[in-house]
Amino acid sequence: MKILDKNSKAMQSLLKRDYRKSIKSIQDTKTETTRLNEELHLTGQESLLFKMYDLEEEDLFV
Repeated sequence: MKILDKNSKAMQSLLKRDYRKSIKSIQDTKTETTRLNEELHLTGQESLLFKMYDLEEEDLFV
């Protein structure tokens, strides 16, 4: 019974460690995804702004 308890505790310890690694990896992925989405949004905003300026300049010189 003692061997079974030791093995059980060892398995629980390994599972907890793997779980923590998985959670950290998921959090890192979410953080990176959020950062990339913000960059894409800002890039889209800038390009839209530049398009508006281009259209405005075309209207002024036509």
